[in-house]
Amino acid sequence: MKETIQLQNVHCDGCVHNVKNALEMIDGVRVAHVHKEDLVVDVLYEAPATPLEMREQLLLGGYLAEPPNKQ
Repeated sequence: MKETIQLQNVHCDGCVHNVKNALEMIDGVRVAHVHKEDLVVDVLYEAPATPLEMREQLLLGGYLAEPPNKQ
């Protein structure tokens, strides 16, 4: 499965590294691709990982995370 998460507070390469590591430590997350310029992260995952768990993990790390804006 793939989830795209809208990010805030990602300003540098260190933030990109922290976001990637925080997500990839979740059981079931295969890979996280952070797009700093677009303030989004694309996550490839499988159960037991959930989008809610991913957003909560990012919030614990100090990064506001929301589902992508629907237009």
